Amino acid sequence: VTYELSKKAKFYPEITPSAALGITLAWTLMNFRVIFLSYVINPDIVVNISIPLIIVSILYIIFIYIKYRKEFFIKKEEKNTLQINNPFEISSALQFAFIYAVILLSVKALDFYFGSKGVYLASFISGVIDVDAITISLSKLAKTENIKDVYINGILLAAVSNSFFKFIYAVIFGNSKLKKDVFILFVIITIVCGIYILI
Repeated sequence: VTYELSKKAKFYPEITPSAALGITLAWTLMNFRVIFLSYVINPDIVVNISIPLIIVSILYIIFIYIKYRKEFFIKKEEKNTLQINNPFEISSALQFAFIYAVILLSVKALDFYFGSKGVYLASFISGVIDVDAITISLSKLAKTENIKDVYINGILLAAVSNSFFKFIYAVIFGNSKLKKDVFILFVIITIVCGIYILI
């Protein structure tokens, strides 16, 4: 979504407010998807995951509302058609299964050789590729390992990593105004999750 809307906003600057809103909603949805997956796999960690990500989501909406409330109320809604791939395609499911297996093995290997630093490294790298897969992997591992806090922090780090990658999309493909908006979104999740991890 960030990639598609960034490209559209660059060619059609007038839709920047709508693009910023769409990206904000997509990032917010990602946060709640991480919370949901954590809850399904390991309910014991969902509170720890939910607190920072819900705070981040609220701040996202507040920021976009304050910045663009006039445009949303005054201008007519821009209608743009986006092609969205079917998430239930067999090829997508197989790709996810492969990514999940690789991530799970990587996390275990890095944890074995490098301890918590290895988990954080795997989380950062995996978050760029697929935040869902690393969330499922770490949620499962948090059930059986005695370093639950490390896995919780790893999930949050993966969310930050994924957001950073999307921010790079906006920098490369978006216009200057949208870049600033997405940068603020990235700063929000980085600061909130960073503080929560360090506490």
